[in-house]
Amino acid sequence: MLIAVSKKLFSLNALGRVSELYQAYRSTVVTDLTLEDTLQLLPLLQAIDPGRVDRYTINTDQATPWIEPDTGRYFLLPDTEAIRQVLRQAIGIP
Repeated sequence: MLIAVSKKLFSLNALGRVSELYQAYRSTVVTDLTLEDTLQLLPLLQAIDPGRVDRYTINTDQATPWIEPDTGRYFLLPDTEAIRQVLRQAIGIP
């Protein structure tokens, strides 16, 4: 995701608004990366060839839908073993 965000910043010449954009990003994404951390990553991210990045997703295939009886709220309950499999694949553990 950081690669996509950095590419968008560079394509929009938005670096002058980076603080404002970072705050918008923080309102929708939970991370412990500070603005300073993010800025230090930009040169590295700009040099990455997206075609050489492997992507892994955790989606509804690794979860079970569940509706809370009292409120009707919809949840996806994680299938921990299926998620472990995705993580093993991502870090190269058979």
